[in-house]
Amino acid sequence: MRGGLHGYTLVELVVAMLIFSVVMTVISASFNRIVTSSAQASKNAETDIGGLIGLEVLRIDLESAGMGLPWSLPAGIAYRETCLGKIMVDGYPGTKVDIYEDVDPVSKVPRPPRAVASGDNAGMNGSDYLVLKGSALGMSTASQGWSYLTWGAAGAVVKPSKSATELVPGNGDRAVVLKSEVTGQGPTRTLVATTVSTGEGTSSSASPVAFTLHFNTPIPQDFTPSAPEDRFLVYGIARRDDSGKLVPLSYPYNRADYFIKSSPLNDGGSPLCARGTGTLYKTVISQNSDRPAYYPLLDCVADLQVIYLLDNGYHVSDLGEGLQDAASAEEVRERVKEIRLYLLAQQGKREPAYRYPLDDLPLVVGDPALDRGTGKVLGSRWGQQAFALLTPDWRQYHWKVYTIVVQPKNF
Repeated sequence: MRGGLHGYTLVELVVAMLIFSVVMTVISASFNRIVTSSAQASKNAETDIGGLIGLEVLRIDLESAGMGLPWSLPAGIAYRETCLGKIMVDGYPGTKVDIYEDVDPVSKVPRPPRAVASGDNAGMNGSDYLVLKGSALGMSTASQGWSYLTWGAAGAVVKPSKSATELVPGNGDRAVVLKSEVTGQGPTRTLVATTVSTGEGTSSSASPVAFTLHFNTPIPQDFTPSAPEDRFLVYGIARRDDSGKLVPLSYPYNRADYFIKSSPLNDGGSPLCARGTGTLYKTVISQNSDRPAYYPLLDCVADLQVIYLLDNGYHVSDLGEGLQDAASAEEVRERVKEIRLYLLAQQGKREPAYRYPLDDLPLVVGDPALDRGTGKVLGSRWGQQAFALLTPDWRQYHWKVYTIVVQPKNF
């Protein structure tokens, strides 16, 4: 330029713009990678947190199974825990709620309830169906509490259980009473019942024997220990009816079913889940009707497998050889030493550039070491063909196997 002034030539401007474009492209690509990684890490963390919360509920329920269950029932008792023939979950061929009901198949008389029952390959993607029974499996605060009754000269004396959720008389919570004693056949817990109405709605047209105690003082005479050596246990089952009426229990414990079910978006399903996965649900059958309440525990679940450690080794979820689904409550109490649950679930969201590293060896939803060299398949195997049937883009997802191991405390 003239006058001592100078500027940039067109070539210099083009070169500068080119360098600037390259720098911005690199920065943009790096930023996109950071955003993508951050979003994936955030989704992974969200999945892990959801898994921890949902699976903690399941783990606590497994530990609570069997709590408050009677080991023997009085003569003349009659109740149904489900509506006969009613299908609990759509899409489960042959899986009706009454399959897992403890009732004599001929006389239809209730039998002592099993703390755990399950169906092998009964559900979605060949997953298992798990049923737990116990007083603490309900969703009300009353079902978490329990207490003692001892003999007193003026009537029953309520002793605190010293638990965090003490069952305290006065709210009219619906409860059951078990007489704990040792007989010539060994220890037992017998459901205490009466054929006489207590004036609190405990008698029922469906049953000549009433077992509901509305936990108020004074304790009705039929639920009162009659001797100093008597030891009665009181377990909360459900809250007093919201209408204020003293309503009897439908059956003397709570039942919770666990299964995987496909979840449409309008039913709470996540749009980030891979096709073919579902939601792990807990359902609790109401004491007032046969309609269960559904509680979602974990999204994007592909498989659920249940394995039991019996007194003669590990077995699959039909309770294995020597202990079939028709096993009695006593056999379950005596032989089940450990329960293992394995869940195959998606972790995070879909990544188009990701390839899940599954080669010739399948992903085991279970523990390969449990077969102890017998060659038996404990749990399920997910190879490339099985994943492809689930969803064609399965390699673009992270997959994780969650494990829950519980040694029963209340059987």
